[in-house]
Amino acid sequence: MIMMLAAKRFDYLIEYPDEGEFIARKIGVDDALVPVTISEMSDLSWSSTACSKTEWGRKAINRINKALLKLRPTQAYREAYGKILNKNLRSVYQKTYDEIFLKLNE
Repeated sequence: MIMMLAAKRFDYLIEYPDEGEFIARKIGVDDALVPVTISEMSDLSWSSTACSKTEWGRKAINRINKALLKLRPTQAYREAYGKILNKNLRSVYQKTYDEIFLKLNE
C-alpha cells in the first residue's frame, strides 16, 4: 500500500505514522510521503508485552515494568522511538511524551 501511495495510485492512506514511516524508509520512498495527524485520533497508541501466566511470567513482567519506569525519563529512551518518526511528527511526539506519557504510573 505504501508503494502504491508513493506511486500516486491514490491520495491518502490511514496508517500508524511510525509503521508507515518505517516501511517507507525500508522501500526508499520516505521523502515522497508526508504524514498528517488526524485530530480525532488518540494522542497515544499502546503496545504490550506478554509472558506466560506463571510465576516466571509474573516476575518477568514485574522486572520489565520496573526497567521501563526507570528508562523512560531518559533522553536515550525518548530518542530511540523519536528516531523512527518523520520529522513532521517529532514535535507532536515530544509534546505528548512530556505532557502525558511521562506522567503515567508515576
